Amino acid sequence: MKELSEIKLRIMNKASELFMQYGVRNISMDDIASSLGISKKTIYQNFKDKDALVMHTMEGILEYNKTLCIPETTAKNAIHEAFIGFEYMMEVFRKINFSVLNELKKYHPKTYRKFQAYRDEFLLGVIKEGIQRGIDEGLFREDINTDILARIRVETLFISFRPEFYNPMQMDPYEVNQQLFHLFMYGMATAKGYRLIEKYKQ
Repeated sequence: MKELSEIKLRIMNKASELFMQYGVRNISMDDIASSLGISKKTIYQNFKDKDALVMHTMEGILEYNKTLCIPETTAKNAIHEAFIGFEYMMEVFRKINFSVLNELKKYHPKTYRKFQAYRDEFLLGVIKEGIQRGIDEGLFREDINTDILARIRVETLFISFRPEFYNPMQMDPYEVNQQLFHLFMYGMATAKGYRLIEKYKQ
């Protein structure tokens, strides 16, 4: 993304905060202007409409996430890398209103396609590389299909955002994702990998 003006960056940061907390549909341009103490006209001087603001805001979020989503340089091994990645993703999810992705899909399809590209290209690639690292280190079984397992992991990561899966008022999203993560890890692990999973779970 090209360098942004200070006011444009302020608008995007505030929009990001409000969208993640309350959902995209519930936040109006008036809400953003009021929160920043600026006029709505100032927002429209920087963004054509709400759809453009949503697009720019989500692009910024996804680019920022890319800089934080590659823990392999600090991880001791593939199991450690997976646990670091899981905790990072859960930290992100704790800040997100679970209606956001469904609202993007329904009301801002161009922006949703940006998210799909991030999920299906960048995130899928990171997970696939992590699985291959585990195989190379003797922590994951050699007979697993990295393409299939990486795709399954990506899909299970976003189950929390599907209202048809469960009611978030009745099931804790963190616990759901933790159970899925452990199931995924144990399913791939060798005996050596199993011992490391037990270590990092503590």
